[in-house]
Amino acid sequence: SMHGPGKTFGLAVVMHWFGFCFKGKMPCTAPKIAQLRSRLWPEFRKIRNRAIPGYKGLTKTQGQSIFWKGNDGKWDEDHWAFMETAAAPENLAGLHDKFMIILVDEASGVSENLWPVIESAISTGKVVILLAISNPTKSTGTFADSHLKPLVAKDWFQLHIRLQDTKRVSRSWVKRMENKYGKNSPVVKIRCYGEFADDDENQLIAISWIEEARNKDFVPDGSLPTQRLSVDVADGGANFSAITLAVEYQSFTYLKKQKLFSFPPGRSVTMLCNEVERWWETFNLSDVNGDTIVVDGLGVGAGCVSELIDREYPVIRYIGGESSSNTKLYRNRRAQSFIVCKDRFRLGSIIIADDFVDDNEWDDLYGQLSSIKRKISGTERVEDLITKKEMQNAGITSPDRADSIAMQFATQIPVLVKASVSDIIVIPAMEMSHYDGSIA
Repeated sequence: SMHGPGKTFGLAVVMHWFGFCFKGKMPCTAPKIAQLRSRLWPEFRKIRNRAIPGYKGLTKTQGQSIFWKGNDGKWDEDHWAFMETAAAPENLAGLHDKFMIILVDEASGVSENLWPVIESAISTGKVVILLAISNPTKSTGTFADSHLKPLVAKDWFQLHIRLQDTKRVSRSWVKRMENKYGKNSPVVKIRCYGEFADDDENQLIAISWIEEARNKDFVPDGSLPTQRLSVDVADGGANFSAITLAVEYQSFTYLKKQKLFSFPPGRSVTMLCNEVERWWETFNLSDVNGDTIVVDGLGVGAGCVSELIDREYPVIRYIGGESSSNTKLYRNRRAQSFIVCKDRFRLGSIIIADDFVDDNEWDDLYGQLSSIKRKISGTERVEDLITKKEMQNAGITSPDRADSIAMQFATQIPVLVKASVSDIIVIPAMEMSHYDGSIA
């Protein structure tokens, strides 16, 4: 289904039904244990707490397990539900019981190594059920095959919850998403309509890659990391500036936090610099450690660059329309940064923190990252992207969040000396070419 109709609540209802009707095992899995702990378990408790007193006493939650009371009035350790992360399929190996239901949340995002283990677990027993729920974020893999491949699908019962089937999903939210990213965009098809959607052939970052990055567990690799703040600057008023914090390890990039800000136009430079300074201190960045700040250095961004340098922070001045460090491969800086970002997503070397953005902002993050597209440039082999202006002319929301993330992969060296605004203000012609691939 789409995002928001109550899939996890439905899964919790099934847990209550099965636990009441059968004595057996109930393994519950998802890409991350945190998804079960923060979503499925609370939904289970919510249903139990609304029940009649006689039913409430039949179950107890203990850590990552739920136990049912036996006929003798004691808690039955053979009649239980428990969490297992899909990242460790071996933990589900060897599970068999006369009565068993296996529940898979966010099924599109679990490792493909999990499914053979589950197939083995459901090979025996009297009443054995496998139930998988998900947004259709991937058109490949076992979950997609259970709907899209006839020979596989015939062994499954499919339930496609369409928009007209639910009252919980806000139609005004769907309309806003359509207005921002287009009715036929992959993010709208998947998140708003619950439809499997192939990526646009010119789409740079696949939604499935974003989902995989979000579903990865953060485990430091033992290297000494550096931190970086990247600031996409707006001119205040109705526009938003985006700050992203990432931690760079030897083997992966950890996207830790992102937030949007809207400041009064006349005070936006100083207020944004104050916010950047607050992040620097809050998250313990240090120039001694090699930590840096990347700032979009055009227009009002030039003032931010100047002020932060005056405050003696290591600032990288980033102008997307400038020549890349490899002009044979990339049209400009922005194209270079986004291509590197794309490759990191594709190779699985980006991890997104659970609280990277607020809960109501994930849809926009998915929408912006997946709306970046390559520009077809005839016979040229140089990588180029549709510009921000071209996206806005097509009615697509300005990808401020996405640009702030791409700026994490800037290759320039930070400025380590003080400078005045006059030293870094760009000429008007260059300012007009903000992120424009036609000027290198």
